[in-house]
Amino acid sequence: MNNYFINIIGWIMFVISAIGFIIASVGNFWSMFGSFFFLGACLVFLIPYLRKNNNISDLHILYQILCLVFSFYQLLIW
Repeated sequence: MNNYFINIIGWIMFVISAIGFIIASVGNFWSMFGSFFFLGACLVFLIPYLRKNNNISDLHILYQILCLVFSFYQLLIW
């Protein structure tokens, strides 16, 4: 295993734990806020690993990630 693969596995595990924190914090606003902030931070750190085309701007990738997070949140509270 090379370092790239190990880093990807580590960040995926962080994202899974952030989703677990979100599920565990349903009903508590500040815990939910902190959990989504943690998930967002994990996803931002994954941007360099997920980017295949250098022509796509970082803001566009961040926008897509935020849309995904808020969509997940809407499914969670629905």
